Amino acid sequence: MSELTDTLSDNQLAEQAALGLDGVIDRTDPGHIKHLYGLVVQYEDIDAGGIVYHATYLNFAERARSALLRASRFDVHYWLSEERQGFVISHIETDYLSPARLHNRLIVETSCLQLGGASALLQQTVMSFDRGHIFARVMVKAAWVDIEFGPRKFPEPLQAVLRSFQPSS
Repeated sequence: MSELTDTLSDNQLAEQAALGLDGVIDRTDPGHIKHLYGLVVQYEDIDAGGIVYHATYLNFAERARSALLRASRFDVHYWLSEERQGFVISHIETDYLSPARLHNRLIVETSCLQLGGASALLQQTVMSFDRGHIFARVMVKAAWVDIEFGPRKFPEPLQAVLRSFQPSS
């Protein structure tokens, strides 16, 4: 055991392991705040040729969107269970630019290009960890719905979150 694991309780170890799971909000450019979500390509993500399956990029993008909401302290669970409202993806486009490979360290960068009353257009870029190479670009139109009654306006707390990820003009 390492010195660190010798001194931490099981709960503290779990907390240390979970650090960073929600990515980070990149505020280095105040005119364009982005969410950055890191991951490593695992064996389950690749095909027999050793490259990431095309559909796996959509999984990476979905995880990054979920992490953005957690990092922004928006309680999706509350809205789903108590208000019976949540996101649906109404349109998605992906440009596959080059293949990622086993053990590549990736960043998914997310920003909000357009924000309407009940839908948003998000851009997600899957790139190398050093942000020098782009593997895929995903454009996602997400809508907010009431599970029983259909489209609804974004709740104000969610509008504020999405607005914060829009580039300023």
